[in-house]
Amino acid sequence: MTRRRNQLDHSPDNSSNSSLSTLELTFDLRELCDYTERRKVGLSEYSVDWIERASLDLWHITNGTISKESMEAFRSFVLTKYRSVWSHAKTLGFAKAFLSYLTKLHVDGHFKGFHLFLDLPKVVKEQKRVTARIVVPDDIERVLAHIKEAERCSKINKTRAAQYRAFTLFGAYTGQRSVSTIARLTVGQCREALESNPPCLLVNASQDKIHMGHYVPLHRAVISALRPLFDGKKDEEPSFEYNSFQMWAETTADPDVEVQRTLRSG
Repeated sequence: MTRRRNQLDHSPDNSSNSSLSTLELTFDLRELCDYTERRKVGLSEYSVDWIERASLDLWHITNGTISKESMEAFRSFVLTKYRSVWSHAKTLGFAKAFLSYLTKLHVDGHFKGFHLFLDLPKVVKEQKRVTARIVVPDDIERVLAHIKEAERCSKINKTRAAQYRAFTLFGAYTGQRSVSTIARLTVGQCREALESNPPCLLVNASQDKIHMGHYVPLHRAVISALRPLFDGKKDEEPSFEYNSFQMWAETTADPDVEVQRTLRSG
C-alpha cells in the first residue's frame, strides 16, 4: 500500500483537503531499481548511462519521498546541474515517467499529480542575428587538443575520443547543423560517401532543417577521421554518438571558456 505521511483523509467528503502542497508519498529503493532496469532494456550504452544517472539523482535528492518540496528540489537540482534544455527534458522526463509507473504500481493517482512540479521552465524566444559568435580555426584546434588531453588522461577512452574528433572535424569542414543533420546521418550513408569518387555525402531532405536534400564534399581530414568509426556497425546505425558528445561537452571540467562554448555549439 502507498504510504502517506500526513495521513490525509481521501474520502469524497474530504477531497478538498487532499492538497499536493501538504501530501507526502513514499517509494522504496527497490521500486526505483526495478523501474530503472525495465527502462534500460534494449537501449544503447549512452541511453542506459542517462537512465542510470537520472535514477541516482532522483534517489539522492528525494530519498524515497514524493512531495512538493522534494520534487521542486529535484527540479532545481537538474536545472542547475545541466545546461541544455535537452538534458533537462531527459532527466525530468525520467522522474515523470517513474511517477506514472508508481501510479499504476500502487493504484494511486496522487503520484502522477506531482508532475506539476517537474515541468520545464518556459523559454523566452529571442530575436537573434545569424549567429551569436563565429567559430574560427583556433577554436577547433582547442577543441581537438582538449579531446586529445582527455584521452591521454583516461577521462574518455580511445573509441570515444575518435568519435568526438570525427564529429568535430565533420562539423568544422562541412558546416552542417549538429542536431538536424549530423546527428541523423547513418553509417550506411557515410560508407557510401567514402566509397564514391570523389568522396561526397548525400544528405537526405529529412536530415536537413529546411528539408532540402544536398551533397556535401568530404575533406581528406574528415575522411581519415571517419574511416575507423564504422567497423562492425550496421548501416542503419547513427554515424555519430551526438548525445554522448553533447553530455561530455556539458560536464567537462575544462576551464577554457572558449573551449566550452565551442564544444556546446557542436
